[in-house]
Amino acid sequence: MLAAERVAGRDDNMSSSHFHDFYEIYFLESGERTYIIDDQAYEVHPGSLVLLPPYTMHYSFGAKGAPFCRLLVYFQPEALDQAMYEHLLHTPGVFSLGTAQQRSTVGRLLCGVLEEAQGDGLYGRVCAASGLALALAAVLRAGHREREQPGRDKMSRILRYIADHYMEEISLDLLSGKFFISKYFLCREFKKYTKSTVGGYVNSIRVLNAQRLFLESRLNLTQIAMQVGFSGLGNFERAFRKVTGMAPGKSLRMYRERAASKGN
Repeated sequence: MLAAERVAGRDDNMSSSHFHDFYEIYFLESGERTYIIDDQAYEVHPGSLVLLPPYTMHYSFGAKGAPFCRLLVYFQPEALDQAMYEHLLHTPGVFSLGTAQQRSTVGRLLCGVLEEAQGDGLYGRVCAASGLALALAAVLRAGHREREQPGRDKMSRILRYIADHYMEEISLDLLSGKFFISKYFLCREFKKYTKSTVGGYVNSIRVLNAQRLFLESRLNLTQIAMQVGFSGLGNFERAFRKVTGMAPGKSLRMYRERAASKGN
């Protein structure tokens, strides 16, 4: 799978953190955005490129009424050379390109990917994949990863705690006591930072890790539900449907059939 689109607008803020089972490239052509990746916040400026490997929690937002334009590319790992795939596998983040020429080169290459992916020309998919590889190579050669936005240390530590302990029981009372903040303040700041409630975010993290286990293990649904922190299969099924819109049993079959077809 390789697809691309250009999206322009204003007040197009994501309502909650989410993730995909494919790679996403987010290239900001104009405007200013704040991007939340896992437990870190970044300020994204024109010419910045956001790289999101599969199963990376993320969302973005901008100032009210501020226009922006972004170019998006979605692709599966098989669209890449194996060595590049392995390099990118654990490299989420925001990349800045140091010079106007570098930004122009990457922007031009990604525009070419968009044209080829949306067109019907001869060898369009091959040309799109080649352009994608060239764009990513340019980013890895010339770009440097941005540091996260300072000033949100406590909320970052809370999200990191959830990421490390999602398989355990996590409650508002536990987090409030552990991080020495009131439940009211925690709920307000957590909603502002993640666009989600604490319970909803914890369930999203658990569902994300369940999807990983669909691919990486031979466990059944009940075993997976327990391993990622759900108290029972019923709770897992309800949370999974709410997060993904799909029954976990159907999703499990799809993931494992896809893995089996790649192995043949």
